[in-house]
Amino acid sequence: MNNTNITRQNIPSNPVIVIAGPTASGKTAFSISLAKHINGEIISADSAQIYRDLSIITARVSPEEMGGIPHHLTGFLGIEDDFSLAQYQEAAYKCIMEILKRGKVPILTGGTGLYIKAVIEDYQFPDAPPDPVFREKLKNRAAVEGRESIYNQLEAKDPVAASRIHPNNLQRVIRALEVIEQTGKLFSFFYRKGVEHPLGITPFCYCLNYPREMLYERINSRVDKMIEEGAMQEIEKLVFAGRKERLEKLKILGCREIIYILEGKCSVREGITLLKRNTRKYAKRQLTWSRSQLNYHWITRGGKEGTAKTSKIFNSIKEKIYHMR
Repeated sequence: MNNTNITRQNIPSNPVIVIAGPTASGKTAFSISLAKHINGEIISADSAQIYRDLSIITARVSPEEMGGIPHHLTGFLGIEDDFSLAQYQEAAYKCIMEILKRGKVPILTGGTGLYIKAVIEDYQFPDAPPDPVFREKLKNRAAVEGRESIYNQLEAKDPVAASRIHPNNLQRVIRALEVIEQTGKLFSFFYRKGVEHPLGITPFCYCLNYPREMLYERINSRVDKMIEEGAMQEIEKLVFAGRKERLEKLKILGCREIIYILEGKCSVREGITLLKRNTRKYAKRQLTWSRSQLNYHWITRGGKEGTAKTSKIFNSIKEKIYHMR
């Protein structure tokens, strides 16, 4: 297809392609290839890759890997800067509209499911500022009684919200209860699923995956590659610059394990083994969450027919975008 002939008039209902999936499922390469196929630009939906100084440990796409495809919302923030979900939504909306105005297709890709949902479902953000005392009280309760007791409290007050939040996501459960406490409204009141999106977008949502053993092999290989490329030196530099507390607060996968190594709490080998194990657990949580959230079209990758299958998927996506009536 000659992409130079694509005009805004060919594109119905402001399409936005979503490419989700667990870590190491190949979202980056898949999205770049898709962007070349459908004249797209990529918007990152990764809460760790926004940080300028964390390129290796977050496996952020390099300029060489981009292959000339514009990428947005990666590596733009200093490590000391906070970036809320509401700020991400606003920034992503701006990117989407600018990409559409250029006659191109926005491709939202990343492993932070909440970023994706905030954009696709037009999350509303209640006027309920954080209440440290309330949060600490519930965290202490969870430590004594277990996270389930806090989740049960939300389930009793707002079963709709509870059905959309994983019981282990204590931070989100507490936020829901905090909003209910402050506003007197159910947390689910602020959901807009089923309401026309303010940008008039039509989402096409896909989730990549591999058979479990193959995915775990890819995760292990990715961790090895990170170490080879200097992930330990990247974190060591930040720790030396006095950023250890900030890194611990961000809870970005890999930072804690490498800090353990740097502090001599474990050997390099033990730290790498721990990182691989924790990354596999994280991938499992991502998959569990994705299956319970957006209505994704699942794409299982791997096998000899992988290239042909990918080409078929690209053609299917292109047809949905450019030949809808």
